[in-house]
Amino acid sequence: TANTLPENTTEKLPETVNVSSEYASLEMPAPLPERNEQIIRHTNYTVSYNQDWNEPNYVAWEVNSKELNKNVNRDDNFLADPTLDFKSAVISRDYSGSGYDRGHMCPAADNLYSRQTMEECFYMTNMCPQNHMLNQGRWNDLEIKCREWTKKYGQLYITCEKQRMEITSQRELNEDRHQGNRHGIRS
Repeated sequence: TANTLPENTTEKLPETVNVSSEYASLEMPAPLPERNEQIIRHTNYTVSYNQDWNEPNYVAWEVNSKELNKNVNRDDNFLADPTLDFKSAVISRDYSGSGYDRGHMCPAADNLYSRQTMEECFYMTNMCPQNHMLNQGRWNDLEIKCREWTKKYGQLYITCEKQRMEITSQRELNEDRHQGNRHGIRS
């Protein structure tokens, strides 16, 4: 059925998924055995979340031309992901003073078709620290190009993986946390 996953998992897909079983979870990469990975499924995207890093390993989604019809406005309400406990959940203020934008992996413009998908795309598990010039420039250009391809071809499967930059020392991480930056997001 459309609401089942491969044999190696017992999770169920959200009831809102309406795809044939042949294509269910087509956008999903293979498991990442070398990384901490918690799979979190939301209505329009799936996150491979790494609690060691407090960041996504990747976000995967399918976008189709019908979903590009705007039914709701973007609200910029960044929220902790309710599927995580508070201790491990990144919150919006963790980015304060970091020099980074809260960069969407699955873009808000791919989620304008319902209030639920718009709210979920602002969960912090869908964000990664992103240089402002990249976020507003080339990254935005790529997101726009993907929507153009979706309109042209009808649907697109996208997987977005973050390239991780390590914090230079445990001391810096401890200093960040002491100053209120719980997850070491820094410029």
